[in-house]
Amino acid sequence: MPVVLSLPMGMHSGMDGPHLFRIVVPLRDAGGETGEVQVYFKALFK
Repeated sequence: MPVVLSLPMGMHSGMDGPHLFRIVVPLRDAGGETGEVQVYFKALFK
């Protein structure tokens, strides 16, 4: 299932093409254990 993200950012001239982004989401459960989820996604700016 695809995930659609809307990112309010602009690219200046010369920044077109493929990009790889990483979003790190820190987590903590009720017992105080911590971790993180890393989400990678590709974008093609035209």
